[in-house]
Amino acid sequence: MKPTTPNPDKPTMPENDLNARLEGIERDARLTEKFRRYFLDALRIDSQPDQAADEKQDSREIKTREDYFREMILIHSGKKIPKDLDPIQRIKCENKILSDPATRHRVIFSQWPRPVKGSSETYITEENSVLGTMTPNGIQHWGASLFDFYRTQRIPGLFSLSTITSGSKMARWCRENGEADFEPARQLIEWQDQQPDPKVIEPCDIQQLIIDQEAFVHGPTWDKARETKRGHSEKLKPEDWKLPEEWPPKSLFDPAAYPTPYGTREHFSSEFKKWPWLFQTMPRLQQYIPQARLPKKLMVHDPWKLLRASGDDIDESTKSKPWSEMEDIVHTYKLNLSEEHKARRKEDEEEAAKLQAKEKEIREKFLADPHSRNELPDGITVPRDDGPGPVRPHIFYVLPPKPPLAAPDEAHLYLSPTAAIGVGNHSFVYHAEFEVPRSFLVEERLCMECVAEDLTELLSDEDNGINGKNVDPKWEQKIGKVVIKNESKGPLYLSIANREDDGPAGKGCRYLIEEGQRVLSLDYEGPLHVFYSRVKYQNLERGQYCKHFREYDKYIHPLTTMTRVAAKLSIQYDQHLKRESENYQRFPKHFFEHWSGFNVIRPLHHPVPVGPLVPQFYGYYVPDNDKKATPADNEYLSPILLVEECGRPIKSEELTADDKSECISLIFRLHDAGWVHGSIAQRNILIQPGPLSGWPVERGLRPSIRGGLRDEWSFRLIDFGRSMDFEADENESMRDKQFDAGFHERKQVMDWFNDFEGLSL
Repeated sequence: MKPTTPNPDKPTMPENDLNARLEGIERDARLTEKFRRYFLDALRIDSQPDQAADEKQDSREIKTREDYFREMILIHSGKKIPKDLDPIQRIKCENKILSDPATRHRVIFSQWPRPVKGSSETYITEENSVLGTMTPNGIQHWGASLFDFYRTQRIPGLFSLSTITSGSKMARWCRENGEADFEPARQLIEWQDQQPDPKVIEPCDIQQLIIDQEAFVHGPTWDKARETKRGHSEKLKPEDWKLPEEWPPKSLFDPAAYPTPYGTREHFSSEFKKWPWLFQTMPRLQQYIPQARLPKKLMVHDPWKLLRASGDDIDESTKSKPWSEMEDIVHTYKLNLSEEHKARRKEDEEEAAKLQAKEKEIREKFLADPHSRNELPDGITVPRDDGPGPVRPHIFYVLPPKPPLAAPDEAHLYLSPTAAIGVGNHSFVYHAEFEVPRSFLVEERLCMECVAEDLTELLSDEDNGINGKNVDPKWEQKIGKVVIKNESKGPLYLSIANREDDGPAGKGCRYLIEEGQRVLSLDYEGPLHVFYSRVKYQNLERGQYCKHFREYDKYIHPLTTMTRVAAKLSIQYDQHLKRESENYQRFPKHFFEHWSGFNVIRPLHHPVPVGPLVPQFYGYYVPDNDKKATPADNEYLSPILLVEECGRPIKSEELTADDKSECISLIFRLHDAGWVHGSIAQRNILIQPGPLSGWPVERGLRPSIRGGLRDEWSFRLIDFGRSMDFEADENESMRDKQFDAGFHERKQVMDWFNDFEGLSL
């Protein structure tokens, strides 16, 4: 499972034994000239950067990056296209192959060239292996795109013994082992040096989703006495934005804190009965939330008494009743985080403290020496003269530090039997409405119109000598300069060997993989004339918005917002939910993160995305025994595990070959991090439309390709009540048992898909 050495590459053997083995391989294989030509042709078919990219000298047809991928997929599909087809028939045949679920679209199509001959020192072995660029999951083979994965010969000239590698790993190996000057490899090393580093891809911006949802509300007003709603064409009146006299309210959830019509919304009934699609417009919480920011208190609204977690107590006659006709039973819960497993909590707190300290350092360093040579804090640059050439110093308007998102004391959860997700052996899972303070997810706003007015006034005061301020003569001198910077990058072309004959690589056409770029910029160099903002960030929790914001409907909103999560309940006397919550708190942060690029994970031979491994964790809550709903209410109340909604269980027969590899990779990634799942089943792998960074409309209505199969899904492992960190167990025999359990999990998940292609066991 998890490698015990920096690199698990094989083989490793003494040089004499290795040479003898090579002689045996060549003798047994009887490599004829035809056999060698086959592998040389494979090297030509798979792409290398095309250095004959001068368009004036190269008259070959130019095709697109998409055309290139299409060709690579067809070549590596292993399916033959008859030569006697006319163009229309050929396209139909190609499309049939491309839409076949068994056709892989994520393939390794590039070869890393090695010198034809080499000494034993140039053999790729475990001892001389190096690490390339990686994400925090520690899996060695990472690439920003499919172009960053290669097959290469472990032994120069021995084409039958190849290995999979990443470009960054191989580029470093070549530099450290004397192959950086080998011309074909040098070209690839230069290409790899230009590739981006891995980065976290954030889910769709929930702040914007919340703001967009509020924009759909028709005619909001704080004047609750108004009988008619104003039309979209009507302007706001003073009574529309006039806040209640007692403001801010004692609680953000106070009925007085909801403008009309927000306070009239009914939970669940319209969403699940009249307009099921409406529930989908409620923002789904998918962001990573540090545990220190989770709400400390949870008010659970449970009219149907689902918290009993028995499944038999629900009155069917009331199940279909609207929320407004039920008696709202409210229970007080409290956040219950593990005192034992708080390593990630501390890491998050340290990371936040470092970020805050870094921002403070940047600000203080700049203010001590306001010059363009220093990193600029948050602010606005205002040029005074046109460039290029000598100019008067630019004005820099320093904005106030941005307030952090709130760590709320209270949130509300709403449960309904109409929103059931599923029932397990020990648990019940529901879609839930999670109402949180708006400031928990939406940053405070800075009015740019107020900023413009403030800067104008500051400049006027200085010009007129108000408050003892006078313009320093140096700011009128041309002591700064604007320089032109020209950054250019040529286009990248690749070619594919002509498979119809033995002609040169790319005889028929070439493919434009990256457009050439030329960026001209005017950069200011010199001192900066600093002004400090007197405008503050605005939050309706503290008081009324400025006059500019009060002109728009969207700034009439409640102090809370509604999101969607999954709520998991547990039957009485069962400990699985508690253990699962502890495991969520123990998981490393990269389990929750979506990283750019792809991994190749042993024993898979195909790239897979580096998406999140598990749902986001939003807290484990237990009843607050000091604050029960009623004094006589002594029945069992389930603890609550709040996690991200991640879709439905997979059905292996609906998955493509790429999908199957991605599902299998989740188990391998879990094992590689030292964990055993303990309850592998297809119901515990969820699927939802991707990408997670896409807008809901994009994910829900995204055009289908490949014969109706989606081109991108997001998968997630769930149900960790039996999961164990075998590396943390000090008992060696227990670690061995868990290691064996992991092996059986791997075999089990591969048996599901009945697809051993691309796996080396």
